[in-house]
Amino acid sequence: MTNTDVEQVIKKYPWGTLYTSTGDACDIPERLRGLIASTTEVEAEHWYFLLENYIVVQGGVYESALPCIDVLLTAIKHCKLSNMAIVFIYELFYQIIHGVTDIDSIRRGNPFEAERCKTQVLQHLEALRSKCVPEAAELLRLIINETE
Repeated sequence: MTNTDVEQVIKKYPWGTLYTSTGDACDIPERLRGLIASTTEVEAEHWYFLLENYIVVQGGVYESALPCIDVLLTAIKHCKLSNMAIVFIYELFYQIIHGVTDIDSIRRGNPFEAERCKTQVLQHLEALRSKCVPEAAELLRLIINETE
């Protein structure tokens, strides 16, 4: 894994000023690192839910989702990820691109958060295709269908 690339992307975001479903996003970088480094299904699922339950909740996409996409796309492009990490990253992308901007983000003046997230994921389909593993093929197909 190339931690340097991922860490550079993590450092460029002011996590303490970004929002999740429960408040600021200060804990999100640790959770991203956990998902990226996970090697088993149990581990990847654990970190996935620690992200999903905060950045995209019941279809509501929070401000911290877009930086998470940036970090995870960097990991896909530059890191050696386990198959299970890839599966749960793709699942997170799938949940995000099917979400809508949460009401709190709209109130804070970010009404297009979900659309920006969807655009970010869909602009990197080639990277997603290149790192797809058999366990994630159906998720990738569902993501690609969003472009049609």
